[in-house]
Amino acid sequence: MNKLKIGLMAIALLVLNTAFAQTIEMGKQQVYYERYKSAKETFQKLVAANPNDDVAIYWLGQSMILSDDVTSKDIAAAKALYQSKLAIPNNFLIMVGIGQVMDIEKRNLQINQDFFNYYAI
Repeated sequence: MNKLKIGLMAIALLVLNTAFAQTIEMGKQQVYYERYKSAKETFQKLVAANPNDDVAIYWLGQSMILSDDVTSKDIAAAKALYQSKLAIPNNFLIMVGIGQVMDIEKRNLQINQDFFNYYAI
């Protein structure tokens, strides 16, 4: 009887793990096909289910900043998300996400400076 319970638990864990991986893959596909709103919803559900999943957190941030019509509010939200999760061990993806946000902020600042320098004749 105990072997049956252990076997069923192992199968259940395997199925849950596979379903979780498929959901991350589905979210990545949504990002790839530029369905950022759907991807954001998918990754928000994953992060709500497991707040320490660095892969889901990384892709949630990506779904916020990759859109063509990204706003400063989106960039700030992604930055806050990444910074709030820095305590997760082995968080290399989160550090990459923060680097990408900082790069976007730097480019936006440079664009603003170039614009004002050009028109400040």
